[in-house]
Amino acid sequence: MKYKNLSYSKFFLYLKKLSTEKDLLEIAGVHPDTYASSFVKELYQAIFVNSRNLNNEYQKYYACEYDTVEDFLFWRYGVEKEFFEGISKDKTASGFFLLVNNDKITVGENDEMNASVRDLLSKLDGDT
Repeated sequence: MKYKNLSYSKFFLYLKKLSTEKDLLEIAGVHPDTYASSFVKELYQAIFVNSRNLNNEYQKYYACEYDTVEDFLFWRYGVEKEFFEGISKDKTASGFFLLVNNDKITVGENDEMNASVRDLLSKLDGDT
């Protein structure tokens, strides 16, 4: 999992795989029908349901204009080439780039909640 903040409520996210709500609840270790589970479900909706899948956007609208998904993300969203270091070319084809725009969820550096969200997403993506 890699991320880049684009603004307070918008961030760019690279994941090796898309997960289910059940996977996220299990990784979070929350009990069903609790406040914590409602928060995790809201997190799942924001990241996996209501975000923009930029892989799909690239393939559908921009593949003829940009040679690679990296070029597309650089020119359309300002994602620097350094972001892609450590992501092999074959993984950019199989991974998922998401644009999340939700003022309730951020992944910034300064907040404990944000660190928890980043940690949860890393575990979900198999990084730890």
